Amino acid sequence: MKDKKANKKQVQEMKEHLAEGKEWLINPKRIGNLARTCCHSCEPNLSSLTNDYGAKYIEEHLKNDCFCERASCKSSLSYKMMDETNEKSLEMYQTLRYHYRCNVFYGKNPISGFFIFA
Repeated sequence: MKDKKANKKQVQEMKEHLAEGKEWLINPKRIGNLARTCCHSCEPNLSSLTNDYGAKYIEEHLKNDCFCERASCKSSLSYKMMDETNEKSLEMYQTLRYHYRCNVFYGKNPISGFFIFA
């Protein structure tokens, strides 16, 4: 009975923690950690839960050969092409945003390029 009350308290604390938008890790390493059962269901709807261990893990342990076959896989050619494209797009966006802000600062209408007279 005491364990049920303790578990309910832990569940409530986790809900409050999540509601505050704080980061939360599931760590089943310790025996008795409530996180290992927090998403229990007698009718599970998840076939596989995966985690990205990061680029360093792929380099060191997988020798840059990840076999997940996802479009966003960091070792795929498509990811490298998208990454380069995104970098160029970001640079262009930042340049346009800079010029937009300059136009606004100097009193120009950023849309038409004409000065705004009050």
